[in-house]
Amino acid sequence: MALSVAQLYEVMTQLPDPVFILSEDGHYIEYIGGVEQQSYPDCTPLIGKRVLDVLTADKAISVMEPVETAL
Repeated sequence: MALSVAQLYEVMTQLPDPVFILSEDGHYIEYIGGVEQQSYPDCTPLIGKRVLDVLTADKAISVMEPVETAL
């Protein structure tokens, strides 16, 4: 049985850890999940920023390499 996009989104909103949606060029588009709020800061300020704005260059590269490979 295949799940619809809406059903998958609903499942993801219940994840304890946040899941980040990144654009092709490394901008944070959205985050989903993160219901374990005492373990994570509010991720809203990341929206619109680039991975390179938030992480060191080495870490940003290690995040973006799999994105580029997947695309």
